[in-house]
Amino acid sequence: MWNQSLLYSLALEREQHREHFLHQQKLLAARSLVDNKPPRVRLGPNAKRINAQREWSSRVQKDNRLLLSRLLSIDRKTTGLRKSTVPRSGSARSFHRSQESNRLASANRQYKQRLGKQHSYYSAKQWENDHSHTEYLRTQLSENSGHLSRSQRQSSPVSTANKRRHRSTQAQLVEV
Repeated sequence: MWNQSLLYSLALEREQHREHFLHQQKLLAARSLVDNKPPRVRLGPNAKRINAQREWSSRVQKDNRLLLSRLLSIDRKTTGLRKSTVPRSGSARSFHRSQESNRLASANRQYKQRLGKQHSYYSAKQWENDHSHTEYLRTQLSENSGHLSRSQRQSSPVSTANKRRHRSTQAQLVEV
């Protein structure tokens, strides 16, 4: 008789252990009704902005190519004037034209020299400092995302949005 009671208590203990294990598995597999994850911090580049910049630069390149082709076609175009009206090489008109061309060439050389002396506005050291500061902020946000006090969580806009979402799902469940 004592064997049967011992076997019964062992079987009962095994069954309780199995039920407890199944209960733990169900708890691990349970899904939350409320979104209680910390908000995602998105500090990476904005895809829409990058796409808009690409479109803008392609539009500018297209306009530049079109303008260049128009200028080249104007240069290549014949004047349509008769030979008698075309100025001779020794005329005053060609002299003024060559002077204007020389003046423009010297002005272009001066602009080129001035642009060559300009330094870059971009600072690699400043970029590195900004990047390290952004990384620091990103790690701080990810480390402290779940460490809000109860009063901060209740008053935060994320928690109120979650409460509203939970109420709306509850209302939908009641209606069904």
